[in-house]
Amino acid sequence: RYVYAYDDNGNQIEVMHFNWDAVNNNWLRNMYYVDTYDVHGNRVKFTSYSWSAETSTWIDNLQVSELYDEKWQSS
Repeated sequence: RYVYAYDDNGNQIEVMHFNWDAVNNNWLRNMYYVDTYDVHGNRVKFTSYSWSAETSTWIDNLQVSELYDEKWQSS
């Protein structure tokens, strides 16, 4: 199961992933993704988090930065 959040420009900014726990009959948090955009609407960073049941916190396990050429933006 996925839950999505969008900014005012329609860019996807968050995704929460849940797995079904058949033993306890509820949804468990699994992964959380965050997208960061520049003022031009280009995604400049993607961050992935894993849920730690031991500490009940999100653990940052991946960050990817994307760079864009400003000349390309102006065309």
